[in-house]
Amino acid sequence: MNKERVTVDISVWSVLKVILALILVALVYYLREIIILVFIAFILTTTLEPTIDRLQRRKVPRGLAIAGSFAVIISIVYLAFASIIPKLSEQISVLAGNLPTIVQQLGNQLFANNPQLASDLSNQAIEYAKNFRASVPSGLVSGFFSTAAGVFGFFVSVIAVLALTFYMLLEKVGAGRPIFKYIPVNEKNRAIHIFDKITKKLSNWLKGQFVLSGFIGVITYIVLMVVGLRDMALALSLFAALMELIPVIGPFIALIPAALLALTISPATAIAVMIAYLIIQQIENHILVPQVMRKAVGLSPLVILVGILIGAKVLGIIGILLAVPIIASLHVILEELYGANSKTQTRH
Repeated sequence: MNKERVTVDISVWSVLKVILALILVALVYYLREIIILVFIAFILTTTLEPTIDRLQRRKVPRGLAIAGSFAVIISIVYLAFASIIPKLSEQISVLAGNLPTIVQQLGNQLFANNPQLASDLSNQAIEYAKNFRASVPSGLVSGFFSTAAGVFGFFVSVIAVLALTFYMLLEKVGAGRPIFKYIPVNEKNRAIHIFDKITKKLSNWLKGQFVLSGFIGVITYIVLMVVGLRDMALALSLFAALMELIPVIGPFIALIPAALLALTISPATAIAVMIAYLIIQQIENHILVPQVMRKAVGLSPLVILVGILIGAKVLGIIGILLAVPIIASLHVILEELYGANSKTQTRH
């Protein structure tokens, strides 16, 4: 039997394309922190640009409209923090001071049928809580410089995002003007269409996220005040609003501390909190999410969850928070490029 020799021709250009692709991937990974800041600024730009354009149509200079919008947003954020932070600090201080008592009450509730086990576990947990509380001052002193560096880095990132957003708005990056100059004429209309879809999705996602977080924060605060967790209502409702930024699993994370603290009051209170959180999530999932988020991004929960896991692995907490807008952008690109190609092939 004659064996046919199979030869595969690989051109130099094919090898170069593979090498260039690998270099590009490595470069993106190396510059990931800068790319994230640019992406966040781009999301803010797409959200603010319609307002800036409306002001400009009313004869307000674009630079003044941008500066005025920034001033209003920063003022609102400052007033919100100034009114919330003192109360929040007070509630956290009360929680830290009562930590041993809370742990003991929690142990008694969880292991009511086994007093000895409850006593042993409570004593160990109380000792740990006391050690943790005692170690906070020394830990703060020893970690002062690293904490200061982290805070400084955070503020530098915030300033960088604000500066990028300002100049993107000034140069109408959200409208794509600087980008389209470098795209071939025959591909320009398609690129504009894809770009417009991405910017619309990102803008709708951010607006929807604010709506959902605001709703969850306010309704959770009301529920916790009603069931008797008044001393921790603000802290827990803010935590729930922040966890809303993490799709799918965020609400379950928010439930854990609320249920445990409610259990220190009574099992009935804990059950009431869990039922209330469940009702809130049902309202959100069946009314708000379909109207706000699903129309905004059009992604299935499974795709979102996988994206969150990948984002957490690659970029940590930032990857979790940006998983949905990144996936939504990639979904638009793939849908437009490969969807259009498949339609063309079907016609032929």
